[in-house]
Amino acid sequence: MTRGARILNEMTLSQIEAEELRELWQLNAERNISESDLIKLTLELEAQLIEIKNQNEELVQAMETCEVAKRKYSALFENNSCGLFILSVKGVIIEVNSAGAAILGLKKSMLINRNFKFFISEESRVDFNNCFNTLFDTQCSSKLDLKFRKPDGSSVFVHIDVAINEDKKTCYLSASIIADQKHAQETLQITENKYRKLHESLMDGFAHVNMSGEIIECNEVFCTWLGYTDEEIKNLGYTDITPEYWHKHEEKIRVDQVMKRGFSEVYEKEYRRKDGTVFPVELRTILMRNDDDLEAGMWAIVRDISQRKQVESELKQNSEKYRTLIEFAPDAFFQCDAGGKMIIVNNSVIELTGYSRAELLKMNLADLIPPDLLRDKPLQYDLLKMGEIIKSERVIRRKSGELINIEMNSKGMPDGTYQCFTRDVTGRKHAEEVLRESEERYRELADSITDDFFSLDTDLKFTYCNKSFKNNIGIKATNIIGKSIYDVFPDIKGSLREMVYLDVLKTQQPGS
Repeated sequence: MTRGARILNEMTLSQIEAEELRELWQLNAERNISESDLIKLTLELEAQLIEIKNQNEELVQAMETCEVAKRKYSALFENNSCGLFILSVKGVIIEVNSAGAAILGLKKSMLINRNFKFFISEESRVDFNNCFNTLFDTQCSSKLDLKFRKPDGSSVFVHIDVAINEDKKTCYLSASIIADQKHAQETLQITENKYRKLHESLMDGFAHVNMSGEIIECNEVFCTWLGYTDEEIKNLGYTDITPEYWHKHEEKIRVDQVMKRGFSEVYEKEYRRKDGTVFPVELRTILMRNDDDLEAGMWAIVRDISQRKQVESELKQNSEKYRTLIEFAPDAFFQCDAGGKMIIVNNSVIELTGYSRAELLKMNLADLIPPDLLRDKPLQYDLLKMGEIIKSERVIRRKSGELINIEMNSKGMPDGTYQCFTRDVTGRKHAEEVLRESEERYRELADSITDDFFSLDTDLKFTYCNKSFKNNIGIKATNIIGKSIYDVFPDIKGSLREMVYLDVLKTQQPGS
């Protein structure tokens, strides 16, 4: 029964034959099951959509707040005049600002994952170790003056403050140069020649080969990567540690680049470890000459890029997942530049508009909207730039000229573009129109009945009443709808009528 129990006024039952009344109830029951399900489903879907929208808005707001806080923290950390470091329990540098990198004399990228203790001079190392170990044991802040050793051989005196982090697994360390007489007297002093400084300070692998390709020397990092001892590796050539499928490529680089101009471009290849496994590296080869300007050997400065390759692979996989998700999404997806020119479209856009992908990528989103409709309701690029998420309904014209109703959800992106998910709502609009017309016909039919007719919800509140009912009880519809049957008929409590109504609601069967 439509939106509750439909009850015929008991005063008129004697005027209708039993067979006709039974057929009328059956017709209404069959018809109203479909309408009730449709209304219920529509309301449930609308409630779910509202909930999802609210959750998305809360998530976006939380992410934006987090991003603002992160930017503020990063700015404060990076722009501090003191050298700032975040160290692990083992003293490994997790994060460093520009001032800290300047104090140590290396780029930030070369300091990350490197042990901070490496830069402390031998005479200060015992004091620092005691201070550092005490910090994690007692969790009390410490201060100390010590001497740093830079990669170029020079040294600098600094004052450090060390404090434990809340996670008890990292600590903050601030360092400031001591500008006193002691520091002024001990300026940049080179303790080793240039070759030795480079050899000892490189965090990357270093290898020196003669012109026959035999390894003359290398640093500890290089040996560790390959799994050989220093003595073992000096019995090998660079072809022994390079998989065969790289030999031709590397020989071409040696001939065309190293021998002609003295160095190579940075290139990628693979090394083979002692256990037979291979790993990717990035290197540059430099030609060495003796005092007579003759070729004396080659240097190779090598970087293990295994982690970078893994990250690149993960990024590629994520990108492919993203592209697949977008490409096969049931909704049409546009990504447009700041002016509305389409730069990415998925298959659903092609199906929705009837244009090919090549045609769409030459078009502006505004080209799909009829000019008169666009003039009355222009695209809101200004709101997208302000970070707003815009949901709107529009009409677009397909390539065939057919007009269709769409629902658009648009959001600006950090790179100045914006993304838009679009859904064809023509069917929904049609269903809404059919439903509206059906309701109109239903109301006209109900109002044309000369008998009293009304409907109640499950709480026995009025949801509808026809003209005959309103006229007979002398109450306006606005004063009835939403009121309980007990408010309109106070004497119904405990009556047979109340029992009939409650039984109909419980059994879903007609009653009289």
